[in-house]
Amino acid sequence: MNTLSNIINRLSGNGSASSTSASKAKQEKRKRSRIARVEELEGREMLSADLFQAIQTTYSDLYLGNDWERYNYIEINANQLSASALRNAITEAGTTEKDDIIVIRTSSANSIINLGNSVLAIDINASSYGSVTIVSLGSEKLQITGHSASGVVAIAEGNVAFGGVFLNATHNFLHIDDVLQKNSSVQLVTTQFIRSVERAGQADNFFALDEVYVGAGLSSSILPGGAPIGLKTYEITISVGGTLEAYLTGLSQAERNAIVGGSLAFLNNLDPYDAEKIWSGDSQHCWAGTSANMLAFTGWGNVNGFQTEQDIYAYISSNFTNLPGNPYSANEWFITGNYGRQGQAGWAQPINMTSGGFYPSTNYQSIAEYASVNSASGITSAVNKLKDGSAIGLTIGWYNSSTGSNRQGGHMVTMWGAVYDTALSPTSNGYFLSLLVTDSDDSSGGTNAPNLLQNLAV
Repeated sequence: MNTLSNIINRLSGNGSASSTSASKAKQEKRKRSRIARVEELEGREMLSADLFQAIQTTYSDLYLGNDWERYNYIEINANQLSASALRNAITEAGTTEKDDIIVIRTSSANSIINLGNSVLAIDINASSYGSVTIVSLGSEKLQITGHSASGVVAIAEGNVAFGGVFLNATHNFLHIDDVLQKNSSVQLVTTQFIRSVERAGQADNFFALDEVYVGAGLSSSILPGGAPIGLKTYEITISVGGTLEAYLTGLSQAERNAIVGGSLAFLNNLDPYDAEKIWSGDSQHCWAGTSANMLAFTGWGNVNGFQTEQDIYAYISSNFTNLPGNPYSANEWFITGNYGRQGQAGWAQPINMTSGGFYPSTNYQSIAEYASVNSASGITSAVNKLKDGSAIGLTIGWYNSSTGSNRQGGHMVTMWGAVYDTALSPTSNGYFLSLLVTDSDDSSGGTNAPNLLQNLAV
């Protein structure tokens, strides 16, 4: 891991004593200078107190306390935004014994720091040089963009906090968990903090959650014109209050840029993949809606002139009888032309078997499979599959309340992310608070229905 250790120089030296033969005129000049500096210091203290109040108001979740004098303030104005300015500020923070707050002013014209192919490294011994807090103040949140395969920020040592900072990784094959890397000893606090990656524009794996299963793709394939429909290729992790964080994928660039952390209010402003039933001969086709969303997102559905997930849904729905099904089998029919539920009573059947099979030579089992999901660790596995660029179809089943068994029905939705508590272990049953899904049944009207992201409690 790269660190700032090699570029932080501790400056020291011995000052010379005042000469006892200094002239009276020079002493008088020094007195006047001291008076001027005292007046200037008083002005700075007033500014620092006001600045601290503004930070406290904007980022109350950082819990900075009430003593503004414990901090050293380092400001970067909007017209000074650059990678070198931020690195210099971090270097300075590593030389002061006080806790430091680096305040980055932003404007509509200046809110982005581009690191290029390098990583922003933080390596500060907190016991000797205090903590460092990096916050943005202004009309826009600060975006720190990097193209390194090693991530955007690497913290080797320190007590570090971020407020109003957006880490944007543009390296297509970087895992979102690697956007910010830190050693286990690092103490990190964030609020209104977003990490983002743009995934490669190519057809990828898909995973089908069916009943208690999550499909696990094993490989991806680059297909002609195989970019996701709608280019919703961005994913984020975002602090949504306290220790809560959300992961979400399937975003457009405009949606990603407009998201503000601190709560889940942004969910209402998104336009996710959300194929809808038209409620005319398709009442049992929730599985087809889930399949259409998965195919659109992964790029496998970018074929045959389909422009939206609703186009894909209309094609699948019109080619099957109105009976229950599952996205795993529907996706296999769409891609290879094979249908594993062929001839099975109670299952939707293709009206015309030759209507599927847009990629007949594909080894379907190499890109999709089932895996059990019956615990928090299973949901963690599903979220990790999303982070790998895959699509998730989720079946919600309802069972006999007295026996806990005897499945009496179910419904299928498409999973795009989750809300979780970072203070708990990912294997704890309380770790996940909700899943972020789209549902073919939450509105009607097909292409005229609104696309909605639902927050499904678990």
